[in-house]
Amino acid sequence: MGYCVDKIGGSPIALNKAGYTKLAELLDRVEANSNIGGHISWCEPLDVLRREYGPGHELDLVIKVLEDYGFIVHYDGNVADEVVIEGWGGDKIGSSWDPMWDAIGDVVDEPVKWLIRGEDNEVWVEYCLPGVGRKQVLVDLDELLNKAFIEI
Repeated sequence: MGYCVDKIGGSPIALNKAGYTKLAELLDRVEANSNIGGHISWCEPLDVLRREYGPGHELDLVIKVLEDYGFIVHYDGNVADEVVIEGWGGDKIGSSWDPMWDAIGDVVDEPVKWLIRGEDNEVWVEYCLPGVGRKQVLVDLDELLNKAFIEI
């Protein structure tokens, strides 16, 4: 069945050539650490994609995997070889959500904060900090409301 999520807010994630090249290498780790063991949800197996795209096509591989997994990705070929993960277009997160975000957290050059809401109204932040990696922070909406009204 799967667990559906929406991105409520947050800035796009820009990956320069070094970032997406490293992400291409980390996809093996994502695939190995998925909850179903050895496959990135909704995506073709990496060995199939690597044969299709061949060496030197890390950009195409990363875009294909990110889009197939559910991210909204933009690449126009003109902006310093930069891939931008603009949002989440898939509804279900699949078994590779945590390993995928762990890999993204290992390649970002700028801090990333995405506010995510789950189908059961659970709210959390995917937070990636360069050189530190990814953290997932749960948000208690009732606590936030109480803090907001303390000042009124």
